[in-house]
Amino acid sequence: MRINYVTVANDKLASFRYHIKTPAIELYKLGHKVFISSKPVVDCDAYIFHKHLRKEDPFILKEIKSRHPNSKTIFICCDYHLDGKFSDHYHKMITYCDHLVVCTSEMSRILLEECNKESTIIEDPWEVKFNENLSKFKKKDIYNLLWFGSRTNLNSLFQIIPDLKNNNLTVVTEHESGVFKIKDKNINFINHSQSRVGTELDLCDIVIIPQSLDSKSKLVKTHNRLVDTIRSGRFTIASPIPAYLELKDFAFIGEIGAGLDWIEFQKESTITNMIDNGKEYINNRFSPLIIGKKWEQFLLGPSSGY
Repeated sequence: MRINYVTVANDKLASFRYHIKTPAIELYKLGHKVFISSKPVVDCDAYIFHKHLRKEDPFILKEIKSRHPNSKTIFICCDYHLDGKFSDHYHKMITYCDHLVVCTSEMSRILLEECNKESTIIEDPWEVKFNENLSKFKKKDIYNLLWFGSRTNLNSLFQIIPDLKNNNLTVVTEHESGVFKIKDKNINFINHSQSRVGTELDLCDIVIIPQSLDSKSKLVKTHNRLVDTIRSGRFTIASPIPAYLELKDFAFIGEIGAGLDWIEFQKESTITNMIDNGKEYINNRFSPLIIGKKWEQFLLGPSSGY
């Protein structure tokens, strides 16, 4: 099968790595011809558009449909932009494409409710590269907490700073370095890179992933940071957005402060067993090979013509 990802994004964008680079590598390993280009490649069986916001993309999509009527056109729609400044672009892409792919059941539900469009759920694969770590948890008076992710999620972190008590906090995000003081708490900011995330996961005691629950753009977030954290062998406290609830048996899903309190009443072995069970679950659910096969199954569906 000839598959063309049409995008101007690159490795610097996490969603490019999750939604294009990793699946493309797996599809290539499975025997397909895969192209990643800014303009459509001639005579492909499937054309997949990413979430970038290039104004001409709706017109490129319409042109592909007119020139290659037997090819699938697909829009990966994993962020909520159905209102606001990107609304027109998203609605055009959703309308013009043949198929929608999302990463979470919540995004699928919203698309059906607001756009009357069905979608296929294909989850993010794991990403962070590190040696498989032994599950590590030791009870302490003061924990080294870690938060990592895009700057767009920092507001959710800053809102819960008072709940972190006397614990230390390291933040790995884009274009920040040094120690900053926020509301009487020193936070160590480190520039983001995939390798640095792996390093900090080795060093920390607990990862925290707060998310706002009053915004659709946050409620549709994927499980990817929680997956990478559990796989690294570290315990996680994460807000109860829909995607995280699937992994509730392997982490504390709830308010961050409540999670830190909960830990004090648990045995170390209980938490370590939770992480170990989570690693096994993730290996059978979110590996790049498994996600690549889900993409292959979707692309080779009844209307593929392949």
